[in-house]
Amino acid sequence: MMEKDKELEYPEYTEEEGKDEELKHPEGQGGQEIFYRTFLKTTDPHTEYGALASFEVIFCILVNLVFYAAAYFALTKLFDLPKKMTQVVIGLLIIMVLGYIGRLARVKSMYNVLRETHDEDKAHKKATKQLRNAYFTWYFLS
Repeated sequence: MMEKDKELEYPEYTEEEGKDEELKHPEGQGGQEIFYRTFLKTTDPHTEYGALASFEVIFCILVNLVFYAAAYFALTKLFDLPKKMTQVVIGLLIIMVLGYIGRLARVKSMYNVLRETHDEDKAHKKATKQLRNAYFTWYFLS
């Protein structure tokens, strides 16, 4: 069984890692910047929950909703399945809204735990790095 102290141990953070800490995104990606800026904003523990009601977040949710609904519609047509578009759209909307709230709550929670053992800046960098790495890992695995 692991010791209680071992559960909260994280790899040591070096200053060299900090130089590459901020995720870089090339400019001019055909309007994709809004999605990347939204991702950065909603994975930052200093972001207030009220910021989730911003145009960028709502726009990202709606764009994803349109793509998912179109994919669902195509699958129901392709395999001649019963169509329950209203239930699917409402379900997706609820899942996406709760997902943004949950993701921000998670990074804030990580940040608060890390602040117990690290200074504010290091806790911020570690929390955002861990959440963003986990998000990209699971996003691309799924």
